[in-house]
Amino acid sequence: MTKFDEHTVAGRLIVAALAETDRADAAERRSERLDYLAGLQERLAASLDETAMRTTLSGVCLPGADSWAIVDLLESDDHLLRLAIPRADPADQAIADELNGRWTPRDDDPFGYPAARRVEHTIALVEHMDEVLAAAGHTPENVAILRALGFAACLVVPIRVGGRIRGAITFVARSARTAYTPDEIEFAESVAAACARAVHTSRQFAAMDRRRKSAEDSERARVNALGHVTHELRTPLSAIGGYAELMAMGLRGPVTDDQRRDLERIRWNQQHLLSLISQILAFVRVDTGRAEFTLTYVDLGPAAVEAAEMIAPLIEAKGQLVAYESCFAGVAVGFGDADRIRQILINLITNAMKYSPDRARLLVRCGTSWAGPYVEVCDEGEGIESDKLESIFEPFVQLPGATADRGGGVGLGLAIARQLARGMDGELSVTSALRVGSTFRLTLPAAGQSRRATDS
Repeated sequence: MTKFDEHTVAGRLIVAALAETDRADAAERRSERLDYLAGLQERLAASLDETAMRTTLSGVCLPGADSWAIVDLLESDDHLLRLAIPRADPADQAIADELNGRWTPRDDDPFGYPAARRVEHTIALVEHMDEVLAAAGHTPENVAILRALGFAACLVVPIRVGGRIRGAITFVARSARTAYTPDEIEFAESVAAACARAVHTSRQFAAMDRRRKSAEDSERARVNALGHVTHELRTPLSAIGGYAELMAMGLRGPVTDDQRRDLERIRWNQQHLLSLISQILAFVRVDTGRAEFTLTYVDLGPAAVEAAEMIAPLIEAKGQLVAYESCFAGVAVGFGDADRIRQILINLITNAMKYSPDRARLLVRCGTSWAGPYVEVCDEGEGIESDKLESIFEPFVQLPGATADRGGGVGLGLAIARQLARGMDGELSVTSALRVGSTFRLTLPAAGQSRRATDS
């Protein structure tokens, strides 16, 4: 083998070794960039709040100690904001703080959002940096600060939100360079795309939050107004009842039989209106969290029997029968407010009576499940369609059905009952079958299950 051949082989080996080193370096750079991008996306995903999102955006850069960035962001009202430049080195941060808050972009700037808006694509600036800094710094003091931070080249990448340029990231290199590689440009654009998604998401979240707060304020005002009006109505209604009673007693002069019947109708309607107003006030108190609970252990079986006996005359008037299943003492003992539980059970049994035909059989069943002790009230009504099961618990929604004379109401009974149940850490649910009937279940915490029992 000649000396020339030996030299050729050695040269080839050196070239191969250098190429392998370059490939290893490129792979390491790709891995570093992917790790940085994954971490940035994770931080941005956790920054739903606009302030947190801006803080995360202000810290973006290209991996490597030679890089830092300037971030411009067009706000929702089209005001251009240049985010603060954070620095890891306290000395550098002191220098950057001289720019933060006072360095405002101008329309003819060679980098930042103004340049991105004019050109509408990524810009690499590596030459004539003295002129670039003089044009963008605006003042000798700002130019001096930029030089102190290290400003030898830059890559300007637009931030596109909804197809429009809504900002820009200017990736700055401290050391001079002749060009940016395609890989660097592609990575910088990936970083800007991740930032754009975060801007879009945070603004959507902010808009949703504003709508939610507006809806809550509107609902709160509606409920408060409803409570105020109904409270004001109680006084004149009570006076009407009082005067009707005085007239019926003959204290204002003789009363004929026809007049007495009319006065009785006045009193009945007055009591009916007072009952409706009381329901609305109860709903307002529960809905606004003003309902108070005195919690203790309640034996649900005897409580259900007591509730049914309280409205027995109404049930008997329809020829109906209440049957009990497993409602013995000790079968189902829950933690709750005895008066509120009685109120819920009276509501459920009354509904079962109203929505069941004459001579129907109403079943009250007690037991314990994995969720806790419960009481069920089963009727023989027309049933409820599956897509309407949850809507019946909404305020001012009446139970469906066309059974004769169910009595008046404003559709608050079940809404109040469910809220009371949940106020005791329980639940009120329903199952139903058309033309068979419905079953309402009140479930309460058992011993040791209630958060309030644990806290007390």
